[in-house]
Amino acid sequence: MKIEWILPDAKMQDKIAHEPGVRRAVLGVANEKAAIARGYLMAHRAEGHSSIDVTRGGKYVDAFVNLNDKRSKSNNQKAAAAAIEFGRGGDHPTQGVRALSRAFGLTSGPRRRRNSGPAGGIKRRDK
Repeated sequence: MKIEWILPDAKMQDKIAHEPGVRRAVLGVANEKAAIARGYLMAHRAEGHSSIDVTRGGKYVDAFVNLNDKRSKSNNQKAAAAAIEFGRGGDHPTQGVRALSRAFGLTSGPRRRRNSGPAGGIKRRDK
């Protein structure tokens, strides 16, 4: 059996991607990933200012999964959500939680700081 496409590939992809069932399925996956990210965030939560939210996209994106932090709206804490996800340096360095990254399988866990010594700081003993 041979299938003949009537529309060019780009138009076909656009048509399929905007079908109501496809958009609902993508939103469903976004909600599943958000639930996983919320679990990672809850393990980290210190003061409860941050949350994982799902929002519907527009014409080109079906859904967004965001890490939001109420403190990010104030001038002195603009990057609070980014610091939670990725960590920060400076006088008080922290590791990032990587809640979104781990929920979507982009990383396995918080990034560890490596020792600059030989073999990444691993000491080897010869017997």
